[in-house]
Amino acid sequence: MTRAPAILAMTLAGVAAIGLLLVLEENVQVAPWAEHGAEGRLHFQTKNANRLGGSAADVRRAVARAIYLDSTALERFAALDWRERIRAGIEVDARPRHVVALPDEGEEAAAWALPGAYWAAFAGSPVVFLGRETVPDDALDSIRRLGVPVYVLAPETLVSERVAEEIARLAPVRRIAGDDLAEHAVRITEYRDAATDFGWGREHEDLPTVFHFVIAAPADVDAAYSALPLAQAVAGAFLFAGDDGGVPGPTDRYLWSQRGDWFVTPSETSFRHLWLVGDRVSYASQGRLDLAVEKGPYLSKGPVALGPLEALGIVFLALGIAGFGFVLLHGARLLPDVPPAMRIAWAFTALLVPVGGVVLYLAAYRRPRLNPDEDTPKWLRPPAVQAAAATAMGFGYGAPLMIAIGYLFVYYGFPLAFGEWAMDGAEFVLGAGMPIMMAAMYVGAVLLAWPFVQTGMQAMMLGAPRREVAGRALGVTALSMVAVSLGMMSVGWFMLMERDPMMMPHEDEILWFVSLWLAAAVGYLVAWPLNWPIVRTRLKPGTM
Repeated sequence: MTRAPAILAMTLAGVAAIGLLLVLEENVQVAPWAEHGAEGRLHFQTKNANRLGGSAADVRRAVARAIYLDSTALERFAALDWRERIRAGIEVDARPRHVVALPDEGEEAAAWALPGAYWAAFAGSPVVFLGRETVPDDALDSIRRLGVPVYVLAPETLVSERVAEEIARLAPVRRIAGDDLAEHAVRITEYRDAATDFGWGREHEDLPTVFHFVIAAPADVDAAYSALPLAQAVAGAFLFAGDDGGVPGPTDRYLWSQRGDWFVTPSETSFRHLWLVGDRVSYASQGRLDLAVEKGPYLSKGPVALGPLEALGIVFLALGIAGFGFVLLHGARLLPDVPPAMRIAWAFTALLVPVGGVVLYLAAYRRPRLNPDEDTPKWLRPPAVQAAAATAMGFGYGAPLMIAIGYLFVYYGFPLAFGEWAMDGAEFVLGAGMPIMMAAMYVGAVLLAWPFVQTGMQAMMLGAPRREVAGRALGVTALSMVAVSLGMMSVGWFMLMERDPMMMPHEDEILWFVSLWLAAAVGYLVAWPLNWPIVRTRLKPGTM
């Protein structure tokens, strides 16, 4: 009587442990906190990124190959300084609706001007250069002649507020700048003014279009300006990496917000693509950036990000695992009279009904034992607790069996039984994988729990040989599993096929376990009152 339930329990716990460890392994392999330079999937998965490395000349040649430019023209472009490259790289709109103003003084001006230069090259915006405290005459003449709003894309340390006020006498002025280079680039990329047709407007809500981003470290300014033609050719907005090879916080936050979502198939959303310029971006950072813009299922956004459902589910599972361990330890140390098969049933009940299972377990054994001198122990319990104990007897083995069988189905693949008879009408559902899986879960749970557990429990309760109570045990097991299945199957269907944003998650995704765990808990709550008539007719003991 003791060995069979223990073997079954170890098998069920093993299946659950293997499944959860598989989920953990899949997540760790692509985790964003992988060490710098780590080998593995994070290192090599760069399908969303093109790396244009080497010297500035190498970058120019790579850009020429990528967008079919004349490399000779690009070499002439390289001979210019960064200000001249900006002017040479812009085909100014004949009727511009805004002017881009960039900083011109100081060693850092070239880096701060990069995000604005990429926008101007894409949009055909006229560009003027401003000093820290002065406005050059040619800039004033252009602003006066055009008479359109001016966007100052520089912080006050590079273009003072006095300069902005001087420009404001001639045209409306708006300053867009960040506290550091990375934040500066992100603000320009997110900003949009439809009235003046200024700005990429690539906020996280705006996802239906294919987006390109050019990324370089501040120390690779020369290479970044060599790649300026990408702004017009692929609509590439500019973002900053770090000189240390890492990804600055603003850039990291922004690109993760740009990940496209899909409900059923990745074809529902558009791609994001990265052009990494220079050699300073590490391969680990490249892998993280690549993963950041990889399409992901809605809400979960892929295997390393958690939506609210996953976060709540992990807490739910953790409470269940803690309850499982508590019941096993408590029963072994403080309730040695409880049959091992019943302790295991309560442990699995606590596993699948977090917190509630532990509360009911403690309630079941808080009163004195009725028959201390008999071999088959019984406890004094009110009717509700008797029904809870009787439910745990069947649920504690049946529900884990159904989850284990379901897991094997999703691991090896759903069977299909479609024929010409099932292609039209309601019969179609009979050949679908989900109904077949649910039927197999029920039948498999009954056929395994019956000989391994329930027959022995009935024999011990009635004091009769196993062969005499086998038929009775089969009927009780089938009836108990029907009660559990009423809640478990309906909630499981709802979670996996309707509520779950991933639409039937795979076996290596935490939401699969969360859905079945929650369905099992509801199954217990449904079966609890239905077990009372079974207890009253003495088909199941409610006092063990």
